[in-house]
Amino acid sequence: SDTDTPLFENVNLILNKGDRLGVSGPIGTGKSILIQILCGLDREYRGELLFHNRPYRDYQHNELRSYMSYVHQKPFLFADSIRNNIAIDTEYSDEQIWEFLDLAGLKSDIEGFDDQLDTPLGEWGINLSGGQKQRLTLARALARKPSLLFLDDCLSAVDTVTEEQILKNLDQQLKDTTLIWVAHRESTLKYCNKFLKLGHKDV
Repeated sequence: SDTDTPLFENVNLILNKGDRLGVSGPIGTGKSILIQILCGLDREYRGELLFHNRPYRDYQHNELRSYMSYVHQKPFLFADSIRNNIAIDTEYSDEQIWEFLDLAGLKSDIEGFDDQLDTPLGEWGINLSGGQKQRLTLARALARKPSLLFLDDCLSAVDTVTEEQILKNLDQQLKDTTLIWVAHRESTLKYCNKFLKLGHKDV
């Protein structure tokens, strides 16, 4: 492949507080790379990127992380309890953790476990289904209370009825949070007010 050929160019985008941006396009058009750039993980880009009118490159990585949460396509979970996987290094009451689980559409699942919040997870959450893993990593991201929440096709293993409830929850409960959704299913982007469709001009 020609490494000098940009995946995307002439992208001009302004996101305001509370915006919902939907990012779509075929596989290989740079959706995940765009998200990694927007959340500060990939700094090898040309062009100008500002956050609060300040260049991204002026921010330390940890400083950007304090504003942003990124939910990957492939969930990573610790070999620890469900409670600790969500709270990590923050003190949360059980009531707060249940709220994050409810928002992520996972509350009823965890209520059905014998040990509920104290349920131990195997490495990579091996004792959960794919959809449960995705929703648990979403709950963890919500627990960071981010100003910007990046969702990289992170509900692909969730059934459409549950996904719809989660999307409605996020839209209604996170009014002041800017959401950036990457999705292959068009229905996932129904709550977005801005859209970015990536695709090769010449195939």
